[in-house]
Amino acid sequence: MKRWPSILFLPFLVIPLLNACPEEPTCTTIAITSVVVTLTDTDGNLLEGADVTWTLDPDPAEPCEELQGQYNCGWEAAGEILIEASATGFEDGSMTVQVEADECHVLTEQVTLALEPILAPG
Repeated sequence: MKRWPSILFLPFLVIPLLNACPEEPTCTTIAITSVVVTLTDTDGNLLEGADVTWTLDPDPAEPCEELQGQYNCGWEAAGEILIEASATGFEDGSMTVQVEADECHVLTEQVTLALEPILAPG
């Protein structure tokens, strides 16, 4: 009884099984912004130089980084994020944003927050 010819077929059975394993995603080491906030007045004019913060419970509020009229809030932070903004001459504003993530990074949410002007008494 010869057994060695059946051994020749063994690699043809094992190699397809090895190829059937799911591949790991290739993730990069860059940090992705969680929320990009465009802060405007009610007429759509950009508000620069405002104080904008973000909070992901239970952590304390952190400042957003202003860049060309937009505010980058959080880096690789996923979950329900509270955005709060204040600017001179305007009512404070806030909103919550749900940020999701895939297997590597957060999926950046881009939002607009419009602040109401403070009306002079009269």
